[in-house]
Amino acid sequence: MSLAIYLVTFTCVVGFCLSEVVVDDFNANPNAASSYLEVSDFVMKGVSKAVLVPHNGPNSKGAVLFTLLEPQTDGAAFAGVRRVANFDFSGHQEIRLRLKNRGEYTGYQLVLKNSQEANTVSYANYFDAAQKDFGEINLALSGFEAQLHGKKVDDAPALDISKITSVGIYAYGGVYRNRKQNGVAALEIDYIKAV
Repeated sequence: MSLAIYLVTFTCVVGFCLSEVVVDDFNANPNAASSYLEVSDFVMKGVSKAVLVPHNGPNSKGAVLFTLLEPQTDGAAFAGVRRVANFDFSGHQEIRLRLKNRGEYTGYQLVLKNSQEANTVSYANYFDAAQKDFGEINLALSGFEAQLHGKKVDDAPALDISKITSVGIYAYGGVYRNRKQNGVAALEIDYIKAV
């Protein structure tokens, strides 16, 4: 049994308060990047690579996800990171990320899991991080689709937002998507939170 500690903040507007579950605020704590593990296609004999590093400069703080996508002959490629921790997003509608991107591609996916067992479905919401300046992206929790090894699974159980066991961000090559990607990119991340 594992114990997860996460930050809950409150935003109040005209007397109404809504809590936020902060997965990570890299602006406040750039070293939180060290709690993320690489998950790339090397597990399937690929050569893509990812690393999340703290960005702790005098004029900027946060984390940077550097990814290298080298698709295999069938187009399969993914490179990303995930944080294994328990979160309860009950009562929340979206995951909000504040980020900016530079590089040869802009397609990413946020991946949530309900289990850490091998060969279990994950739930992905694809997004485009085309902005060159920091901006927010909101991903509806109802928009996460079940997938196994990147392929959509129609008969999987729905995502249980009260039992999240990991949160990940991946760049994808696009083997099962219309958009194909390869090359190098850097995604600067300020925060990830449920709102």
